[in-house]
Amino acid sequence: MRTVLVCGTFKVAESLKHWLSLLPDVSIYRLPNPVREAEVGHTVAGYAAWLEPRVAEADLVIGQSLGGTVALCTPTKARVVAVDPPLSTDGFAKALPAFMRAAEGPLDYPEIWRFLFDVYGIRREGGLEPRDYHPRIQAGEVIACTVGSLLCEGDVRRLTGVRYVEGTHDLMAVNPHGVLKALGLGAGAA
Repeated sequence: MRTVLVCGTFKVAESLKHWLSLLPDVSIYRLPNPVREAEVGHTVAGYAAWLEPRVAEADLVIGQSLGGTVALCTPTKARVVAVDPPLSTDGFAKALPAFMRAAEGPLDYPEIWRFLFDVYGIRREGGLEPRDYHPRIQAGEVIACTVGSLLCEGDVRRLTGVRYVEGTHDLMAVNPHGVLKALGLGAGAA
């Protein structure tokens, strides 16, 4: 089974390298950097176009956070699983302070602010412009964390079969075995 993992915003592929020992034939991709790889067009549609050829031969695509949102919006024949993806800004206000702190620190580049606005609707001067990725979803499954999820109640109501795994938003790092069990893969799968 060929598996593709897609990291979330500002994550590096090394953050998921422990998955190489959990599943056979794994490729790990990080989303292109908004500062160094601007030609991608840092929108969910731009990222999906970038990801599509990378998942063309995959049997399973697992995306964490924004990587999950992008995976859900990418045309593929593979089984797609999004792990705690932000699917709308409806409930995103709770995460806004953390994004603002991060973007005002070492990430204070015009390209980062452009990315934060284009993808998440976060304005540099504060506040949110609504984003809703539900209409772009091609197909897939969603796993949410039990603590600090980026899925809001409205997202969960619009989806079917959301599964919850114990842990924080960075589930693929903090509870990979729980994610595998929820997928019916690996030790302890039902």
